[in-house]
Amino acid sequence: PDPLWSRGLGDVYKRQVKKRRTKRAVPASRLAMEALERIHRSESNWEDVCGVLEQRYRALEDQAEKVAILLEIADTWADKAEMPDRGSSALSRVIDIDPVHDSAFERLDALHRESARWEELVDLYITRAESIEEDSERVSLLREGSRIYEEDLQNLDNAFDALTFAWSQDFADMDTARSLERVAGLTNQWSELLTVANEALKEAQEEGDEPRQIAICLNAARWFGQELGHAEYAGPYYDQILSLDPGNVAALLQRADLYRDTQQWDQMAESLNQLLSVTQEASVLANANVQLGELSERHFGDPERAIQY
Repeated sequence: PDPLWSRGLGDVYKRQVKKRRTKRAVPASRLAMEALERIHRSESNWEDVCGVLEQRYRALEDQAEKVAILLEIADTWADKAEMPDRGSSALSRVIDIDPVHDSAFERLDALHRESARWEELVDLYITRAESIEEDSERVSLLREGSRIYEEDLQNLDNAFDALTFAWSQDFADMDTARSLERVAGLTNQWSELLTVANEALKEAQEEGDEPRQIAICLNAARWFGQELGHAEYAGPYYDQILSLDPGNVAALLQRADLYRDTQQWDQMAESLNQLLSVTQEASVLANANVQLGELSERHFGDPERAIQY
């Protein structure tokens, strides 16, 4: 044998040949699949078309290319085969690659609802909520997830968890807070909710975030006072709010309501008078004056002063 061959050049030659064969094999395989796909399309064999597209998908490494093929699969099932739900698997894989893909999310949302796949639907919402950057959209997604848990899956515990997560994204969102307190009442999870509130309040205090402290305290005070009947625990929250913002109208209104419910008339009058000194809002002023007039007439025995209000 040639001495060059024996010194290892033969192995180099074999590797080169193998490499060239591999390079030729990839496009050949792709061309074969494309040809097969054209045949199936020409015969309107849409299930077979999707089968070829699935093979092409499995051969890809680029994520963007994978998403494009998966969307084509879903489109083929929906537009050509007229069986859109058969494309739900492809759309789910799009979400696996890109959890905030708008089109895939919207289409899966509709498909899952139409087929009453509530577990898959709520997973879709939670997955998007965990990945989306905008707080307001995250809250909206979590609230819808909570609604699905409550109404479609009859799972109040998970509904509570989703709403708790939503509230933690925006403590000033009163719609979320009201929904959360309703579900907390249904599940008797007040202790868990107030633990979350107090932990969040401690964090806000450490960070010096006054608006967040006020938002948390307003809810915690209302829950202790109005929902649980513990006015003595609500008071410190109102004190903290008013130490940060002496003219906080929401706190003064809530505290006046608490004093009315507990029949602490002097304290109620004090809160309402303080309210009159800090706001110029006509509706708030009118409401406070009406309540002060009723207090004067019914509880303080002073009808003449009641007329002044």
